[in-house]
Amino acid sequence: MNEPIRIGIVGLGKIARDQHLPKILDNPNFELAFVVDRTVKLDLGVPSYTSLTDALNEELAFEAISICTSPQVRFELWEQLSGLERAILLEKPAAANYALACSIRERAEASNQCCFAAWHSRFASQVATARDWVATHMITDGVIEWRENASKWHPEQDWIWREGGFGVFDPGMNALSILTAIAPAKWSVGSAHLGVPTNVETPKIAEFSLCCGDTEIQSVFEFHDHEADVWTITLRASDGSIMVLADGGEHLTIDGTPVPSAGHHGEYENVYNHFHELISTNKSDCDLTPLKLIDEIFEIASVKALSAIKL
Repeated sequence: MNEPIRIGIVGLGKIARDQHLPKILDNPNFELAFVVDRTVKLDLGVPSYTSLTDALNEELAFEAISICTSPQVRFELWEQLSGLERAILLEKPAAANYALACSIRERAEASNQCCFAAWHSRFASQVATARDWVATHMITDGVIEWRENASKWHPEQDWIWREGGFGVFDPGMNALSILTAIAPAKWSVGSAHLGVPTNVETPKIAEFSLCCGDTEIQSVFEFHDHEADVWTITLRASDGSIMVLADGGEHLTIDGTPVPSAGHHGEYENVYNHFHELISTNKSDCDLTPLKLIDEIFEIASVKALSAIKL
């Protein structure tokens, strides 16, 4: 049996504590080597540091690292690791904008460094089945609804409202990652409207259309104030068949009939299984299509000022 891959984590925010840490600790292919966070202290039985610089100065033995910080600092952290021949997982999005993410991909390819832009929603249980349906149908139109409560899912995360934090596109890019995985056509942005509260830099609501040939998908991303979450992609085919992928890719219905899930693992368990496969085969997976679409939306969107929000 091969030795487990020693892996560090940079950033111990909510997503790292809820998903990354448990999945690493439960995966026999990985062994937690160290953690880095400026403020969060956890007793995990491994070295803990307040900066990546401090961790690297210790010359620890590790083969891989997961960067789970806010997007604004991921490029800087990646630069510290880019020449060290370590496999790098970047929690979505890979960087604070499309240009920086492209720079990461290009430099990783040039140095043959394993780089994984981890769009976790692509690993939801019904995404593969939805992709199979799309492959056998001609899509005519569709609707994406991605609505959630910001204070519920992003508590005390001021970074999400600041430049490079993406606002409602932080959860919304999960929808774009699923769409571009199940229907990998050349999508473009038809029209876009953003609502940005006056006391922040990123949108609270986004309404836009995605086009490919004669196919048009109407989309709305929203941070709302109630508990109900809506994470749904609905696609209609030319033969009248309708596919609804709900709950962020966990549930699928076709023509009103629920489709049993073929998935046996959760999203992040699948993420780390895929990361292990990439490391083992010295390959990368750094698709940036969702970020490119967001870049296009920001470029062409009209912007409406909304009332200030409570942070």
